[in-house]
Amino acid sequence: MKVKPGMRMVLIWFTTLAAAAPNGAHDQGATGHSARQQDTTASSMPPGYAMVRLSDMQRQLTGVVTVAVQRKTLIHTVDLSGVVDEAEPRTFTWSPRFSGWVTKLYVRETGQQVRQGEALMEVYSPPLIQAQQELVYALEQGDSSLIANAGEKLRLLGVHEREIQQLIRERKVRNTLLIRSPFSGVVVKKNVVEGTALRPGMEGFRIVSLDQVWVRAAVPERVAQEVRPGMPVGIRVQGVHGVLEGRVRFVSPVADSRTRTVEIRVNLSNPGGALRPGMVATVRLQQSWPETLVIPGDAVIQTGRRNVVFVEVEKGHYMPREVMLGRYGDQGVEVLKGLREGERVVVRGTFLLDAESRIQGGGGGGGHHH
Repeated sequence: MKVKPGMRMVLIWFTTLAAAAPNGAHDQGATGHSARQQDTTASSMPPGYAMVRLSDMQRQLTGVVTVAVQRKTLIHTVDLSGVVDEAEPRTFTWSPRFSGWVTKLYVRETGQQVRQGEALMEVYSPPLIQAQQELVYALEQGDSSLIANAGEKLRLLGVHEREIQQLIRERKVRNTLLIRSPFSGVVVKKNVVEGTALRPGMEGFRIVSLDQVWVRAAVPERVAQEVRPGMPVGIRVQGVHGVLEGRVRFVSPVADSRTRTVEIRVNLSNPGGALRPGMVATVRLQQSWPETLVIPGDAVIQTGRRNVVFVEVEKGHYMPREVMLGRYGDQGVEVLKGLREGERVVVRGTFLLDAESRIQGGGGGGGHHH
């Protein structure tokens, strides 16, 4: 048989081992297969492979180590890069529902905290003056239907209830009205100054409540298939002590075609305001699959066409066997087919066993080991 140049060192190495074995050991060594043994194992071995037998001395020199195939819970931990973001349901925009002008501004800079009902500004607005006049007229007439309609009109224009009640008590139309914040939070955008002309629909203020925030993270496509809303996660944020516990709130139904990832979002409570939008986060996902056969990843030889392990069928006897693999986890890889619980597989020395097995079996070597 013609041997590839890349396998000459392996041949020389095994020949040295055989020469170093005690008397009679060579007959039981790496090159000592009987026709009977080959006949009984050939049907269960991958094509181009053969059984390998090592003497005690050869096992010591090669450092072959085996472990038992176990049935256990497989856990897969994935750390994802994420970022703290505003929670969209806690983000509000104040837009005027009337035309007018800003006569006095109480919120003068972004980053300022405002509470619900706190004054944002004073405005002069002819539509607001007219709506006040209608309410005062209805009050003077004592018509409850007109009063209710006029009050509702002011509310729809965005006038705070406190201003409406003051108008009902005083029955005095004011040229300027206080506009109060309907939300509590931080002003993150301010598009008005004193003297700004207001028009319906323009964005005056954007206010974000940071008592809750989102953490966004990108999950690789292969992992995203297993991620479900409600899955617990651990989150570390730079500058914030400890691990924060949360749950996946949302898994995007659309993948990013450039990065081949899927976005997930996690809701976090933020009562102290320590989490700020823009902070970098690490999101740890832990998936688990109970009661499955697991072997170390070092036991698997990936040839490109098949996955092969070496099973110690008896002391010093190593049979190559093709296996079907499933999920990969922290403790190893799931075996779907090809092994039984309690069998022992080689986890150290697999490359040399693979080379010798393929030489004897006519495969010529060339396996790729992971």
